[in-house]
Amino acid sequence: FYNRIRDIDYDIIALSYYPFFHGKLSELKKTLNAVSEFNKPIIVVETSYAFTDKPHENLESVFSGVDNKMKYYEISPQGQINMLCDITKSLLEVKNNLGLGIAYWEPCWLPVKNAGWSKPGTLASWSDQGVFDYDGMCLPSLYAFTLMEKNN
Repeated sequence: FYNRIRDIDYDIIALSYYPFFHGKLSELKKTLNAVSEFNKPIIVVETSYAFTDKPHENLESVFSGVDNKMKYYEISPQGQINMLCDITKSLLEVKNNLGLGIAYWEPCWLPVKNAGWSKPGTLASWSDQGVFDYDGMCLPSLYAFTLMEKNN
């Protein structure tokens, strides 16, 4: 794709990476290495992981339908932290300091009635992957970036 748009002037390469959809971290690293050849800053603009596998009446989980072989991290706030640390480390290893950062999808989507996004009346689909629990209380994973900064 980026070879085909080589002549277009753009500022940044934005990638999605969900380990449960896109594969192991090694796949992300391979992609980061490949797109670094275009010498543009790179950001992972979409990523998330489940903090729980407990159902909720207002949740139709995207994550729960994923094959267990694709669930590479513990399903917990610590699993979320580990994933974010791994992605951050991978971005820091991109040559020429082109790794820019991460945007988490969707950190505060609570499973409230009619909170779906595809059409009115649908269920929330990403609430089990937020950084807030089902009651809106922040999880330790909310502080992953602060923890990484403190621990270098």
